[in-house]
Amino acid sequence: MKDLEKNELKKVEGGSVLAAVGAAVSIAAGVLTGAVIAAAVVVGTYYLVKALV
Repeated sequence: MKDLEKNELKKVEGGSVLAAVGAAVSIAAGVLTGAVIAAAVVVGTYYLVKALV
């Protein structure tokens, strides 16, 4: 019975680690995507202003 409990705990810990890693990766991807979009907006605005002036 104790062995089964240990195995269950290991599974739960492994799942938590995977969930944490997944969350970190998705946050990092979101930040990178946001940075790319922001850069595109800045560059686009710069060229738009340059074209108008």
